[in-house]
Amino acid sequence: MQPSANHITSDSVTELDESVDEMISISDSLRGDISGPTQELQPSDEASRSADEKLGPDELLGMARNPNEWDNAIHSRVLKDPWHMFHMIYLSATHGLRKQFTRELRDAIFIPDQQDRNRIDAWGSTQTPPETYEKLRNASPEWIRKRCRHTIPPPHILYPLVRKVFSTYGPIVDPTTKQPLFSSNSQWKMARNILELIRRGFVSDPPGISLYTQFGIDKQTGLPMYRCIRGTNTIEGGVHTHIKSRLPKFGVSIRHVQASLLDFTLRHNLLVGTYNSTGQHYRGHFSIWTMNRIQELLMTLKDSFSKPIQLDGWVNGNMYIQTKEVIGILPIPNEVRNLNGMSSYHSTLNQNQKYSFVARMQNT
Repeated sequence: MQPSANHITSDSVTELDESVDEMISISDSLRGDISGPTQELQPSDEASRSADEKLGPDELLGMARNPNEWDNAIHSRVLKDPWHMFHMIYLSATHGLRKQFTRELRDAIFIPDQQDRNRIDAWGSTQTPPETYEKLRNASPEWIRKRCRHTIPPPHILYPLVRKVFSTYGPIVDPTTKQPLFSSNSQWKMARNILELIRRGFVSDPPGISLYTQFGIDKQTGLPMYRCIRGTNTIEGGVHTHIKSRLPKFGVSIRHVQASLLDFTLRHNLLVGTYNSTGQHYRGHFSIWTMNRIQELLMTLKDSFSKPIQLDGWVNGNMYIQTKEVIGILPIPNEVRNLNGMSSYHSTLNQNQKYSFVARMQNT
């Protein structure tokens, strides 16, 4: 789930420019090379006042905290995917400061892990020509994201940084097009929406929760490789996109849909889970019950073999306490069922009723 925010509409795209092809979101800019010269900017007093008016009052005034102190409070358990947030603002692809603005906004939001950054700089110093974290972050952003962890700071640190980027770059006029970077009210509106998301804690990383998992070492560089669980892109692409083709389309029972969902979950967990935890692709069939039984028989009969063998590396779920997690049709809690006068399911009495499968799964 994500906090709602007003995304750009077709009307606002038209307001920005008559040619949609000339507009590009910050999110799309971050996927490509955003290298380029950096200009020293000093907006005029009039431009700064205009930007402050369009951004609205500074919501953190009067409640400022020491920016050097990290805030460990959990402001929200529902977070905004930062990449969707970057997709809220569209900029002119030809504006001379688009890339510099994108770099500044990215750097204000994502703080690199110092240890990972030092490792990248150390490796880069051995290359010909030499490379640095800063250069690679701009030229090869995807490469950096896989080899360096980043943190999104708490609201009292993040809000003033992002607001300063908006107020500095928003009114800057491009010398060629004679248009400011934020040339329409809709862009300023999206900037205000982003600041509100930040103020309410919907963008900052939750404290005490690791969002990165190391899944291997880059053989070419010796640098650790990370997988990040921040955001929803991996869920949308890894699960939602693929599950549609695995489920029956029409003319089937609830039991069939439930079985298909469980089959997809099993295969997905084996394929994706093995790669995420080991960096290796899963090799084998998907009948885990057969593997469990074979392993148990080998353990039972090991004294009967002259050269006993074992299934090393196989985790037998039968040897652990079974999870109470439910996938698919969920049981109705007892208190809800009792409150509504619903009796529990009894196989001897209800197995022949019309919707016995659903009733059994829901315990109603």
